[in-house]
Amino acid sequence: MALLGAAPAKATDFRCTQSQLQINCGVIYNTSGASIRIATNFSPTYGSDVGTVSGFTATLGGTQNSNSFKDGSGRFYDWDAVYVPPRHCLTMNVGPGLASTVQYRNTRTTGVWYKVNNVGANVRGLRSC
Repeated sequence: MALLGAAPAKATDFRCTQSQLQINCGVIYNTSGASIRIATNFSPTYGSDVGTVSGFTATLGGTQNSNSFKDGSGRFYDWDAVYVPPRHCLTMNVGPGLASTVQYRNTRTTGVWYKVNNVGANVRGLRSC
């Protein structure tokens, strides 16, 4: 359940403007074809990459990106976590240029929130494992 190459996610409820995206706010793209849950305010509880979330959560459709969600002032959210259902594996590209591939393998009988680095991510696949 390790994440390779991840920078720490901001644990606060940070919001940003268009010019701050991918500098202070992580954008999550979903090209997997499956809907996934995303959240702000990640807090590590079971290790540095697995934990709980607070703040805003949303369901990101299979061809959607997180920029479609804005607060009442038109600011973007800083997305910090993705939810992996029980006994599922999620594959993402992360880091500068989304060039590093990581896989979250949740072998638990409950779902788990995993950290996303501040640069953002592209969810490439979600499958049973």
